[in-house]
Amino acid sequence: MDFNLPQPPPPKTNWFSSHHFLAYIFVISAIGAIVSVLYYRQVANQYIDTTPITHKDATANWKTYTNDKYGFSFKYPMTLRITKQDSAEIDFKKDVSTGMAVQILNNPNQLVINDWLNQNSDYYSKSEAIQANLEAEVGFQYKDKEIKIAGLDGLEQELDGEGATIYNDFFVKDKNIYIVSLASDAHFYNQDQLLKDYSQILSTFKFTDSTSATQTGTLKGHVTIGPFCPVEQADNPCPGPSDAYTSREIIVYAQDKKTEVIKNFLDANGNYSFNIPAGTYWVLITPGGMQDEPLHEITITANQTTTLDFNLDTGIR
Repeated sequence: MDFNLPQPPPPKTNWFSSHHFLAYIFVISAIGAIVSVLYYRQVANQYIDTTPITHKDATANWKTYTNDKYGFSFKYPMTLRITKQDSAEIDFKKDVSTGMAVQILNNPNQLVINDWLNQNSDYYSKSEAIQANLEAEVGFQYKDKEIKIAGLDGLEQELDGEGATIYNDFFVKDKNIYIVSLASDAHFYNQDQLLKDYSQILSTFKFTDSTSATQTGTLKGHVTIGPFCPVEQADNPCPGPSDAYTSREIIVYAQDKKTEVIKNFLDANGNYSFNIPAGTYWVLITPGGMQDEPLHEITITANQTTTLDFNLDTGIR
């Protein structure tokens, strides 16, 4: 018997046959090329701003306080007003609960800050602050850290308690101790900005040249020259020529080793003496001995005497 068997279904299309696969790759490549061209055009048409970024000085519109007696200055914001001003104390007010002060107190023994605090009853030493923290009935916190103000090492205290925050910044210069203080209500509505302003005030604190120029010290010394004959006895030295000393000159240079600050010839006995502003200098004697003399670095301290002697070898043997 003949059976009418059903015909098998036609095979499914093979998308990965060689022809279809090549067509698929072509379509993907074309789409990728179009996308790349469009992206390139978009980037090329963008405006690139090459203007250099500048940072505005936050203190540009601030006022400047200058103290002529102690020779320093600093900037402060327009929101502060001076309520007291003399050479050793300057008070500022922002409002009834916020203010700043600068004090200059005598420190005749030039004590370091911690030693000075241990001897002063108006400010907490670290040990006193720790004890106060233990005894306080309400919250009291003390922190301190080392800082630099006008290039000088300093100490900053932060005291929090009884609804108030106080910052005291101490640093020593010459025979004075400088104290910059900030006091405010701990709940001040813009405490972060207040502390930022205070930090910027400290960063603008600087000493002027006028103070160092008015504080002078003495540089003096004696120059020994010899021998002046081939055989010279210790107890009977050969007399030197009359201009052996007076023809030699002492020159004091600034720190750049080029700028002359002062110069003068030796006296007939080989002595010299200068009064010059406090600071660091380089000193030269010319002409030297058998060999050229090097520059000598010296530091002049106000109201003190620095001695620098020279011993020149003529080379005579």
